[in-house]
Amino acid sequence: MKITTIITVSTISVLLSSVAYGQSTRENAVIEQAGSDNDSFVRQLGVDDNIRIDQIGEGNSNYSYQDGVRGETYVLQTGNYNSAQTVQGGADNNLFIHQNGNDNKASVGQSGGSENLQTVNQNGDGNFAYSDQTGSSGLITSLQDGDKNGSSVYQSGTEDRFSSVQNGNDNYVHGDQSGRDGLIEIEQNGDFNHAGGVQTGQSQRADIEQNGSDNWFDSFQEGQENSLVARQNGTDNYQFVSQHGQHNLSEIVQNGTGNGATACQDGIENVATITQNGNGNNADVLQGF
Repeated sequence: MKITTIITVSTISVLLSSVAYGQSTRENAVIEQAGSDNDSFVRQLGVDDNIRIDQIGEGNSNYSYQDGVRGETYVLQTGNYNSAQTVQGGADNNLFIHQNGNDNKASVGQSGGSENLQTVNQNGDGNFAYSDQTGSSGLITSLQDGDKNGSSVYQSGTEDRFSSVQNGNDNYVHGDQSGRDGLIEIEQNGDFNHAGGVQTGQSQRADIEQNGSDNWFDSFQEGQENSLVARQNGTDNYQFVSQHGQHNLSEIVQNGTGNGATACQDGIENVATITQNGNGNNADVLQGF
């Protein structure tokens, strides 16, 4: 069985009970499905909105909803049993989801702001990406290449940016930002790595890179203009960073196996630098408490 459906604004009004709903003469919805047992639902309210959905394979599903002006949704799923759920509210929102493989899941929601942009790209099997933005001018980019990788991101501030790249299997990243001008960048290469960060306040920075397997990193920053840099190369390394105040800096580098490092700073202009080369090393820094 082959299903190919193309819906434009001129046909939406006569298909209210089947696939798409729309208000506004400028909206456009295009759905193309090739394969069997694919399912898609579209609803648009506003002006200048555009939704395009391509599903190729079997058992793929999509739900899309836009409320506002000049929103754009583009979903492409190639493979079997992939699921993409998208919700946008506000103005000038953009959303792109690309999934190649089987059993991938993406759930994205944007509301209450303008100029939001999200990009999700998953290649492999069994990956999932959950993200939501409720602020203004936020940016979320999640790229996953491999199997059973996961990403979970929530932003509720202004001009917050989150970017993650995962290459391998069974990796997981998470981010939570509330404030203004926050930045979290995460890159993982390998298997069974975990990295995440929570940031509140203004102009917080987190730069995290993991290469290897079974590495773990977590962080919490609040205040203004705190920064952290984390590097893990090897296996079974652990890092945790907690910073409270202003202009604090933590830099931790681990090369080897089974190393552990913790940096906790409270106050103004504290600096913590930890470098571990080898196996089974442990270091703790506590400043300003």
